[in-house]
Amino acid sequence: MRTLEMWFVIFNLFMLGWLIFARNKPQRHLIFGFGISAVLLLAHILVEGMRWQMIPAYAMTFIPIMVLALRYIPKSKKVKKKAFPFKTTLIAALAVLYSTIAVTLPLLLPVFKFEKPTGPYKIGTVTYDWKDELREEANTPTPDDKRELMVQIWYPANPSAKGKQAPYVAHPDIFEDGYSQALHMPKQLFKSLELIKTHAIKGAELSNKETTYPVLLFSHGFNGVKNQNTFQIEELASHGYIVIGIDHTYYSTTSVFPDGRVVNFSPLEDSGYEYLD
Repeated sequence: MRTLEMWFVIFNLFMLGWLIFARNKPQRHLIFGFGISAVLLLAHILVEGMRWQMIPAYAMTFIPIMVLALRYIPKSKKVKKKAFPFKTTLIAALAVLYSTIAVTLPLLLPVFKFEKPTGPYKIGTVTYDWKDELREEANTPTPDDKRELMVQIWYPANPSAKGKQAPYVAHPDIFEDGYSQALHMPKQLFKSLELIKTHAIKGAELSNKETTYPVLLFSHGFNGVKNQNTFQIEELASHGYIVIGIDHTYYSTTSVFPDGRVVNFSPLEDSGYEYLD
């Protein structure tokens, strides 16, 4: 759970406990509690971004307002105060159940964070669309198609490099569909991809500390992607390596080209062991 998410949930849990067990709940305290929760919610949305796993926790913000509104609903005189002797116990049990869901859901499906690379270099990254005009594309029926690849490069950057952190996934909406189809899992499980940032700076200048740097090629496996080992690639780049990751079109989960074309994992039907060899 991210930092602001954690503080937001903790405050709302304390607020919920106070609403259940406190005998005296002044109007100003209810409004004050709602205000703090709303500010924490707004800060979380602006800094960290919303995600569906937090919906039960988001709803807790409005409980003080609901309690306040109930005070203005006319009560029936026929209802006795002792009609429900276990009312507080029942409400507390339901609150515990709801709180468990609100806390467990974002913990089970977290927005993961990459560890800071240990090397002395900052990291830059660029992405290219490369086409080999001499190589036929074997995965399409069109005879004139040429082999085209999306390639991402990570490299040691200048110490003064500044800029936007590259996202883990450049086209999260497209990759959500790609992962869902490839892994046969609900699309909602991949919604948090758009919230993940890397340590690489987009388009940063190459470090001039050395005249040359060793180059490594990263080639993903069947149904993988060029940036699937980002944690490892960034660690290598921070220690002075240039790493080139290749999306193998039609064999990667999803390849997204600059003109908007999307190619999902779709190998040839007869791609058995002989073909792969």
